[in-house]
Amino acid sequence: MTGRNIARYMRLNQTTEQIKEMVDTGTMAMVTAVELSYLSEEEQKQVCKIMDEHGGKIKNAQAVELHNAAGSLTEDKVKNILMGEAKEKTVSDTKLFADIKKKYFKGKTTEEVLNVLEQALASWFSREGDVDV
Repeated sequence: MTGRNIARYMRLNQTTEQIKEMVDTGTMAMVTAVELSYLSEEEQKQVCKIMDEHGGKIKNAQAVELHNAAGSLTEDKVKNILMGEAKEKTVSDTKLFADIKKKYFKGKTTEEVLNVLEQALASWFSREGDVDV
């Protein structure tokens, strides 16, 4: 057993009995339980209550988010972290531009693409009346 695993087992002593049971039965990963061990006993009980009510499992990323919010967790905050909507993945401007350039502007220079886009946007917004062009 590595030193890291020994440290994890020691951190498990800082968890509630319900969390220890989940680790024992395999319904919660040890690393997830270790993240929850940094919450107060009351916060750990809140997490377990919400997990029981909604029948959900907790992912390590959620446990990390809970750990980061330790000390300021409310029932609503715990619900939001555990049951919240999946965060929409954002697309970088660079990727968006590259995809559009590849699709519509094969063989054109960046300057040519930008000129076309600027003209198209100016036309669009002048018709919409949203921007003084």
